[in-house]
Amino acid sequence: MEEDVFQVLQDFGLSPYEIRVYRALVLNGPQTAGEVLKSSGIPQPRVYDVLKKLSERGLVDVSAGHRKVYRAVEPSVSLNRHIKKLQSGLSILNEYIRNSKSQKDPSEARLWLATGTQRTMDRMRSLIEGASSEVIVSAPLTKLLELKRELTEACERGVTVAIVSYDVDEAKMMNALGRSFVMKKREFRAAEVLITDRENVMLNLGTDGDSMYSIYSEESEIIHVISYFYYYTIWYPSSYVSDFPSDRELRFSTAWLATEAIQSLLARGLKLSADITCILREGGRKSFTGQVTRIERVLGLKHTFYVTYRGKEISVGGRTARVEDARLLQVKLRPYS
Repeated sequence: MEEDVFQVLQDFGLSPYEIRVYRALVLNGPQTAGEVLKSSGIPQPRVYDVLKKLSERGLVDVSAGHRKVYRAVEPSVSLNRHIKKLQSGLSILNEYIRNSKSQKDPSEARLWLATGTQRTMDRMRSLIEGASSEVIVSAPLTKLLELKRELTEACERGVTVAIVSYDVDEAKMMNALGRSFVMKKREFRAAEVLITDRENVMLNLGTDGDSMYSIYSEESEIIHVISYFYYYTIWYPSSYVSDFPSDRELRFSTAWLATEAIQSLLARGLKLSADITCILREGGRKSFTGQVTRIERVLGLKHTFYVTYRGKEISVGGRTARVEDARLLQVKLRPYS
């Protein structure tokens, strides 16, 4: 177990010998090179070379004087410096890409394939970590528990997290996941789907032996189709375990989920203020704050909510809305009594 814990240092570019020496110094305190040789077990010709590299990385301090003594710099100090340096470099890289990449749209919708359990789970985690308004997911409880940290952190950022699980009783689901999420359950297995901000979708296709594989896409039409597949075949037939909370702001990019939240909150006698970003039917992007008054939902046809703004009632529908006054991009709901 101890060896496994220190293997995370490989992600910071440390070699196996460097990890062994750093581990020896962290756990045993300051040592001479001879003592490091004994406690780390690395070959004698490599000791000074490894200690020098660790010192150059800022992971090891070296004493003054003829008889050198080495001590590990605590990970909370030394590794945080590396993390901040990486974050700074990543920010510069992202800024350069945003300013330099081609703005041409792809000529056709594309699906991308993630093969292997680790790659699939890493992709799911990165999508959740990148969400800013909503995460919609259906998965077995075991997989949700693997994603619990990312889902919880998303919720703490103000992201609305809506979950469907299956073949699990309500008490077990609540005990395992807590009360931070909007949760539903169903009796029978459902497709494993992840949608974030209505900008990314991932569909797990199953396993090949012990390896998981999935498809994912950022294409709006593909996301639209899978979103409504999710609503009609997974979300709508499932029963609530934990309803939409009334004690915090709720964010949505998906009209059917926003409409369901509004229906639930209004039914509890709450009022709703909303910050809305949308595309107007006559053209142009608009952001405004209004009062949510009602919803209109026709299964298979429309999910619409109405907002009073400057004395006028505005209808807001999904991103493919044709009859509403506006197409939803994002809404922030603030319930109050």
